[in-house]
Amino acid sequence: MKKEIFKITLITLIVLSGYAVTVLLWEETHSFRGEDHLIENLGAILFFVAALLFFVCYRLSSRGDMDTGNFPPKRNRYYLFLAILFFIGCGEEISWGQRIFGWNSPKIVHELNRQRETNFHNIRLFNDSRYRRGKPLENERRTVLSIMLDVDTWFFSFWFSFCVILPLVNRYSLRANGKISKWGMPVPPLWIGVLMLVNFSMYAVPHLLNLFPRMDNSFNELRESYDALIFAVLAHHELKKQLLLKKS
Repeated sequence: MKKEIFKITLITLIVLSGYAVTVLLWEETHSFRGEDHLIENLGAILFFVAALLFFVCYRLSSRGDMDTGNFPPKRNRYYLFLAILFFIGCGEEISWGQRIFGWNSPKIVHELNRQRETNFHNIRLFNDSRYRRGKPLENERRTVLSIMLDVDTWFFSFWFSFCVILPLVNRYSLRANGKISKWGMPVPPLWIGVLMLVNFSMYAVPHLLNLFPRMDNSFNELRESYDALIFAVLAHHELKKQLLLKKS
């Protein structure tokens, strides 16, 4: 329990200090923010670390299904899903290396992508740039459809369900706990959900209340990088669990 409190405290302090430094030293931190700068690159690296650690978890794991007749038992495919998901997150952050290696996008992607790059999350249908600059245009309301199609909405739905709802349901519903255990689904500890909520709040509250008028897309990059850090911590947590199971 003491280790968990220490982890929550340490990462919360890192998150809060990062936002505080960014706001208080807005001009001075300009060179660290934005596309291909330190914050985004760190986020990509941490997504890759999370993907790698979850893949190692997959290789170490077994669901232990006694009724499948498989020898050895099946590996836990949830870990493989998470590894693929965060590998995609890493690739999307750096446009799959396009700016690093200097290759050109296919014409159709170039026309559909608001940054003229090869990635999914900046395709106009899934990313309304009017709402990436702090607040929408005056007297203009966002449609329900644009919110539902937004990649940020998808990612929020994923982490909120996985890191907040799943642990709570697993803890307080015996029936759900039995199902989740039977399926072999990894359940994040509740402190991971707390960290994700803290990080999201530090971005969303100033955004919704317009507390920081200069807020731009670089603030979103900071949030994404902290998301990647928290998921890398989760992946390390799951890896330790798998290593302990192997020893037992």
